[in-house]
Amino acid sequence: RKDKTAPASSSKALEVCGKLSNLGLSAADVFEQWSDPAVAAGDFVPAAVAASGVATEEPSQLEDVELATSMQLLRKKDPKSRLRGVTELREALLQRPPECLKDPCSKFLNLYDTMWLEEADPKVREGLQRCLHVFVEKLQKDFTKYLRRAFPTWLCAMFDCHPESAQAARQAFRANFTTDQRRRNVFLLCQAECLKLFEKNLQHSEQSLHQSIGVATTVAAGDRNTLLERQDRYIRVIVSTLSGLAELGVVNSAVLSSSDVASFFATGS
Repeated sequence: RKDKTAPASSSKALEVCGKLSNLGLSAADVFEQWSDPAVAAGDFVPAAVAASGVATEEPSQLEDVELATSMQLLRKKDPKSRLRGVTELREALLQRPPECLKDPCSKFLNLYDTMWLEEADPKVREGLQRCLHVFVEKLQKDFTKYLRRAFPTWLCAMFDCHPESAQAARQAFRANFTTDQRRRNVFLLCQAECLKLFEKNLQHSEQSLHQSIGVATTVAAGDRNTLLERQDRYIRVIVSTLSGLAELGVVNSAVLSSSDVASFFATGS
């Protein structure tokens, strides 16, 4: 049996880390690189999110059979079934009115966090970002109660080693938070949750990461494909976490600099 080509490698990780020099730009410049300005944009401001809690409840059963069936496919071991699941889920979401998506959104986010961490197939991860895009775009202000819960993994996904998956996550963010200030507000609002996830991810070794997600920690002799998949998953999680941490630092620095300038003019010193 021929070995599969690994979708990422140590050299790819170094390449991605090298590109982090771009983060020395202003937050506005970094966001400008993220996606085509022509992407259709929603227009909601998460101004009241700070007063809301993080929704953690999961509906025991979805009344919408089509959505429930699609989400069940996301739990399958077969990557083809999972890819079909994200494709069918997005198509179904596009056909639903916003008022029918609140319970499914909670259910999806429980899958989103774990699937992005575990999923080896980059096409499935890309599909997850496109589903998230629909939820945020359709729910708009109603999504704000889920923002703290969703954003830490979402931020990591924006730095996925697979370019198309990363771009899908960035487009979803940029399309729904349409100004630099709104995007900064999200970073500031979700900072504590982001740091908590980053700390958790960065404490992992390759072995402990796979123990935490229930993947066998031993690899059969000669099973190079499984070995490459495990290495790729660990590299992706670590690189995306470090990249997200760097981006959080850039945004905070930009906010602090703006505050310092305002303070300077206010005091006249």
